Amino acid sequence: MEQLLYRYVDDLLNEANASLVSILHSRTFRDYDPLRIPGVLQPVGRIGNIHDVEAQLKVLGAPGVDIHFTLEDWFEGSAERIAYRLFGEGTVPLLASDGHTSELTPVANRVRKLGIEGSKLAVSYSEAQNGFVTGDRLQITFRTVGIFRGREDKLVERWGQAQVG
Repeated sequence: MEQLLYRYVDDLLNEANASLVSILHSRTFRDYDPLRIPGVLQPVGRIGNIHDVEAQLKVLGAPGVDIHFTLEDWFEGSAERIAYRLFGEGTVPLLASDGHTSELTPVANRVRKLGIEGSKLAVSYSEAQNGFVTGDRLQITFRTVGIFRGREDKLVERWGQAQVG
């Protein structure tokens, strides 16, 4: 399970390598706490599946998205289960409210759309109060503590809520 977890973080998430989804996950993979970001990632049901993992990788592999994940800690509870703590940090592009890249002018309050294809998420911020926007980039962090269950060198199930900020 340890090697499977490292491949998930290093090869799948950090490289946004969509070809590994079916290699690392069973076809019946179930995510009991799928990542939800309104206007960006919206799993259809309460339980996510392999298609939701593919959607996450599409976001991570989008032009201008630069997020790096670090496996901070892990604990193998049995041959089939591994608990982990994952941290991610990086930037995503912002677009002008009309959807195009443009020179950002010094204005007190701004609204920008996330520069990820298909995203409907707009970011509102104040230049003077928000240190998380630099130029045309939004700084984000990702934290999760979770558990994977695996079988026959494939991830079968996942539990663990993520915080994106």
